[in-house]
Amino acid sequence: MTTSLPAVMGRAWQSWCHFWIKPGDPTTMAMLRIITGSLCFYVHLIYSFDLYSFFGKDAWYDLQTANRLRKEEPNRYPSFDWDHQHLFDSLVMPESTAMRKIMVDWMRGLPSDSEGLKNKLRLIDTEGMLNKDQPPVYPNTNVIYSFAWFAVEHSLVLSPDPKLRADALEAIRDKSKRDRREAIPEVFDLLQPNAIPAIKGVSPPNYETMDRFIASIEAFHSTLPKGDDQQKPRRYIVTYLQELPTVAKNNLLLLLRETRDGQALANERDAEFDYLEFWGIDRRSIKNGGRFGQPIFSFWYHITDPVQMAVMHAAVLVVMLMFTLGLFTRVTSVLTWIAAVSYLHRNPMILFGQDTMMNILLIYLMIARSGATLSLDRLIERYRVARASLKRTGQIDHPTSLFLNHVPLSTSSHFASRMLQVHFCFIYMAAGLSKLKGGTWWNTSEAIWMTVINPEFTMIHFEWYRELTRWAFSSRPLFGTVAAVSVAYTLFVEISLPYLVWTRLRPWIVIMGFGLHFGIGVFMGLLVFSLLMMTMLASYIPGWAVREFLFGQPIAESDKLRQSVDATNDAAVNKTAWAVALDRTGKLS
Repeated sequence: MTTSLPAVMGRAWQSWCHFWIKPGDPTTMAMLRIITGSLCFYVHLIYSFDLYSFFGKDAWYDLQTANRLRKEEPNRYPSFDWDHQHLFDSLVMPESTAMRKIMVDWMRGLPSDSEGLKNKLRLIDTEGMLNKDQPPVYPNTNVIYSFAWFAVEHSLVLSPDPKLRADALEAIRDKSKRDRREAIPEVFDLLQPNAIPAIKGVSPPNYETMDRFIASIEAFHSTLPKGDDQQKPRRYIVTYLQELPTVAKNNLLLLLRETRDGQALANERDAEFDYLEFWGIDRRSIKNGGRFGQPIFSFWYHITDPVQMAVMHAAVLVVMLMFTLGLFTRVTSVLTWIAAVSYLHRNPMILFGQDTMMNILLIYLMIARSGATLSLDRLIERYRVARASLKRTGQIDHPTSLFLNHVPLSTSSHFASRMLQVHFCFIYMAAGLSKLKGGTWWNTSEAIWMTVINPEFTMIHFEWYRELTRWAFSSRPLFGTVAAVSVAYTLFVEISLPYLVWTRLRPWIVIMGFGLHFGIGVFMGLLVFSLLMMTMLASYIPGWAVREFLFGQPIAESDKLRQSVDATNDAAVNKTAWAVALDRTGKLS
């Protein structure tokens, strides 16, 4: 029998919706809420001992730096071309802060008027960028530019003394005065009159005589740092300008021109150079193809008084405790997530793997009805329903009994659970495949050795751990076997889980995942991270299994006790309602 295409598509759509969107048991997400909330409360409780050092105004990562990061950090828009030429055309400062300061200090010391700037930098302005009213001087500048820098290197940097520099410049002017031991290339002969036109495609330089060329060298030299102890900064400035791509060099000259020709005030010019020195990139290039800062929030940007910080931190701990217990969960889940990211946004230096996993869990617990069961919210709801039934009939009627003994299904909990499960598959797949990229995990001994002796995380500072490690790895065959088995186990679990977890092998692969993270917690010392990863693994445990583990098998209807109460006696009604609400066996309903 041939199945029509619409029927196949319809069944595929139903399967898709059944996988993602259907009423599901919220017990698993409630269990995850308790574990995640407890770990989140613990992590933030530890911050109490150094709260101001972590998040205060004068913290290790101080507020001024944090504000500058979130308001000024350069972010380029993605480029869709393959050559990424814009990265080479942009004016980018060196990564070294010391070298970057040298360059920016040199820029700040240049003449403040545009005419003086043009005269000082005539040597490197081979395309007339500083003279915006005239077209470029040279149609082809590569040869002239390289010759000029040969002159600068030999006459300025290597000979900072005026007498030595004068002799070097004279040697450039007059070939007969050159010493063969001097590294003055013969290419300077091309700068003699009538030599340049002989080069095809190159126009004569804008120097009527060699004297004007020498004067341009001297003018540029006057902008460099003075003193015998400044030879390295001088060499660095010259080298940086020489290696700067042509378009980037022109952008540098445009920046210098625009900050000195009346278009920018002095404070604006200082702001441009300050941004260039701090971030190492021209702010104008971000204005044209990017954005500034980060769209992040943290209440620690605004609360800096130590007393106010202590009060706010205490309030956060109370909210996290309420979330863990499941009180006003719909509200406290959102507040807990906001509080957690506020700590991370204020001080990204504390961001670690455990914080990332905790944030992921809080997002999905915020989406799900994580307080639908195993919570104070559910307890209060059970009390109210039982009390209403007792007030009506004096006993727990059948509809109320069904409500009390059946967990309300939730579409949002099922959807959030599926999202978390799929997300975890991507995390594991990325972790497993990334280990295959380098050589460490192919060399099994190196991977395990670096894992168990890492002094930052492991228990290597304990004598018993050192002795155990020394004994276990004293035998090469034993060490090789342990390393090979450990690496194979890790790679198998991380790479195969995204596939096997959707089959009948789910219980076994989840148990193997628990074993992996138990080992990580013990041998690497990453206890909170391992517990959070185990919590994410627990999302694959069905809700009925969690309930049976916590409360055992449900009581048959015939075995339940029926209890009547005087509906007019409020005290008796309230007492019985609380007893029914707290009764997880279902015998009183």
